Amino acid sequence: VAEEDIKNCENGIFKEDEKLKCYMFCLMEEANLADDDGVVDYEMMVSIIPEQYTDRVTKMIFACRHLDTPEKSKCQRAFDVHKCSYSKDPEFYFLF
Repeated sequence: VAEEDIKNCENGIFKEDEKLKCYMFCLMEEANLADDDGVVDYEMMVSIIPEQYTDRVTKMIFACRHLDTPEKSKCQRAFDVHKCSYSKDPEFYFLF
């Protein structure tokens, strides 16, 4: 994945690129927040965030969780949730 594509996400520019989409999923998988089948543990994701940010992250992530549907690939689901998370709180978004 191009470093530029990763940095662009933090500015709301989400390139429709399969490598970027799978990179997003891989980050979650490597952090043990998703299993091999692409099932993301959103409660676990929120639990590892520092307490002072919990409310903000919870609102951002859970507002987008509905986009994580099994008919899409795990990479597409990760991408959709990230893109939506940015739209919900652009100032706080980070590539998790």
